[in-house]
This record gives sequence, structure tokens and C-alpha cells, in this order.
Amino acid sequence: LKTASESFENLEVQLADPDIANDPKKLESIAISLNLKTLGMHWIKVNKNQVKKVETIINRIKGSWKNSPNTIVYQSLDDYRLDNGQANVDKFTNAFYDHDNDQIVFFADMFTDAGKVQKKFYHETIGHQGLKGIFSDKELNQNLDSVFAKLDPKNITLQQIVFSYHHHSLDNSLIFDPKKNYLNEVKPNGFSLTLQDKRDIAEEYIANEAEKVEVRATTNRLVKLFNTS
Repeated sequence: LKTASESFENLEVQLADPDIANDPKKLESIAISLNLKTLGMHWIKVNKNQVKKVETIINRIKGSWKNSPNTIVYQSLDDYRLDNGQANVDKFTNAFYDHDNDQIVFFADMFTDAGKVQKKFYHETIGHQGLKGIFSDKELNQNLDSVFAKLDPKNITLQQIVFSYHHHSLDNSLIFDPKKNYLNEVKPNGFSLTLQDKRDIAEEYIANEAEKVEVRATTNRLVKLFNTS
């Protein structure tokens, strides 16, 4: 703690020096030496070890995949926004499939253990990237409509998905009520679920199913089968 405090005090002294504060190259040099990035007027600490740990876990999972998905790990959402601007990603997101760049983006500061990284990897690769890679837009929409029609409103995971993506995301003061059927609830913006909302719910439900151990095991067996054929 003493070392960290001394480093911070030293940084304050340097930034108070107008010759440094007004020199972009000197500021950049300080940032690099301390693993810092700037976001507007704020400085972000980038934990390279945390990023490396998540990268190592991901590489271990997809090590046997011939055409493994593209993945990239950022320290945090703020770190991501430095390179990509204000993306349509909320602060509760730990990973997402970037359709435009065909890659899966992870935020290292949102993961506390390898198991969570593994679940999210299968969630994104099978449930989001995989579906969009297998089906045309028309086929995907038809399948998602079919899945949504068969979803059981009594399924607590389904209700949590609807609440998280279509209620809490619009008003984060809301608290999940297990007695409610959020499929029939009016959203905080005053609208009912749209057709696209329903398709998003079906896709997210499939992605959550992909996290299950039995699904992950089947996927890995198929990968090994195709690699040896």
C-alpha cells in the first residue's frame, strides 16, 4: 500500500508540472510506464495480468478447435471504449459477440474464475456466433420464432433473461420478482415486447443452454471427431 501511495503521489507531482501536463508525448510515456490509458479526463489502470489470465483460459478451451472463433480481451468496458468509441454495451456486460467484426469480446474485470470464462465462451460461440454462422437471416428468424413459441413461462432462467435484457437494462432500480411473468409485462419504456425482442430472448435462451456442461461436452466431442476425420 505504501508503494502504491508513493506512486500515486509521484504521479500527482508530475501532472502538476505544466511542462508535462501540456506535452502529449510525455503524458503518453507516463501512461505506458504505469499501464494507464486515458478516457476523456480520466486515467484507467490496465491490469495486464488480469487480461492475460482470461486470454490463457480462452486459449486453453479453444486449443483443439481447428477454426476457433476470433476473441479479444479488454481490461474493462472503459478500456474497450478507448479503442471503439461508445458501443451499445451496458456496464453489466462481461462479454458479447461483435457481429460487425466477427469476434467475441471479453472484459477481464468482470470475471472472477475460470469456470465463468468457460461458460461465457460457450455462451457466445454456440449461442450467438454459432447460430449466425449456421443460418441465413431468414432461417435464423424462423428458428428463433419457433423456439420462442415453445418457451415455458414457468422457467425461471427465461424470466431472468427477459427481466435483465428488457426491464432492468431500461431501469436498473428494478428488482427481479420471481412471481411475475415478464413476457406479459409492459417494459419500463411503456411498450410491450416487439417481434425482435422475442427473437433476442429466444437467442439468449439458447446461448444460456449452451453454457451447460452436457452441451459443452458434446461440442468438444464433435470438435475432436472432426479433427480426426
